[in-house]
Amino acid sequence: MKTAGKKGENYVVRDGVDKIAAGAFCGCRELRNIYLPDTVTEIGHSAFSSCSNLKSMVIPDGVQTIKEYTFSYCSSLNTVTIPNSVTTVDRVAFEWCTSLTDVYYRGTQDEWNEIDISDGTDEGEGDNSALKNANIHFLGHSEGKPEIADTPSIDHSGNKYTINVPLNNVQSPCCIITALYSEGALKKTEITDVKPGDASVNVTLEYVNADTVKIFLWGNLVMINPLCEAKTININ
Repeated sequence: MKTAGKKGENYVVRDGVDKIAAGAFCGCRELRNIYLPDTVTEIGHSAFSSCSNLKSMVIPDGVQTIKEYTFSYCSSLNTVTIPNSVTTVDRVAFEWCTSLTDVYYRGTQDEWNEIDISDGTDEGEGDNSALKNANIHFLGHSEGKPEIADTPSIDHSGNKYTINVPLNNVQSPCCIITALYSEGALKKTEITDVKPGDASVNVTLEYVNADTVKIFLWGNLVMINPLCEAKTININ
């Protein structure tokens, strides 16, 4: 798949694509969000290099190598989710990723320690220090899909509704969409980011005389893909 020069903030790679070609999105400075399907097993070198506004990346299960310059100069990249299928990170894969703070690893610390992460050249260049210095969150292994674990609880005080949403198996960044209704009409919505490993989130909305709340768990706002069945709760 070759798409260099593609414009736009959001991009969805279609299901069935198994390879992102070298340099496919290189220099796409408008790109902020991208969805890669689970069918992708190879990402070519420099695929996302110099995507300076790209905020986060979820690398699909099955990818084994993060190649040279894959994310180099992605200066706004702050979170990356890496599967335990990855065995090698080549030199300069994360060079000048100056905003990278959190790495979510779908495996154990022992498995992470087995990954061959290049230290770069003999001159000390391209040492992947951004990756090594980030906070590594070990998610372990989960066979289930992300879900709203149980019926959310609602604390209603005056015009304020505080909703606690319990979650299971969150392995990648996603979001909760909470919607308040009155007599069948949508009145208020709130989008809440969910981080990998979160067991619950709290959402607070304000509205007069809401009678129903609907809660959706979506993978992202690019594809608007539901991860599980929505929850509907009547407010007494």
